[in-house]
Amino acid sequence: MLERFSPEEIRGVLAHLRKVDPIEVENKFRQFMESKGLVKLKCLLLPIRSSKDLKRDLLKLIKTASHEMAEGEVRTISI
Repeated sequence: MLERFSPEEIRGVLAHLRKVDPIEVENKFRQFMESKGLVKLKCLLLPIRSSKDLKRDLLKLIKTASHEMAEGEVRTISI
């Protein structure tokens, strides 16, 4: 599921039923970004494992992490 949040930001959700290695997911996103010419895109991945993960201030966490990231970077952060 993808949505346009603002002219500069797209947010999405990728659901999976089994645990996947974060490096594998990061590599898939890098491949996608490169194949589409999205070299300036910042990609922040947040693994959500339970409803408790959703109770944190995720927007603040996302904002802080995205400001620290370089263009073209793919990063997974733990919640």
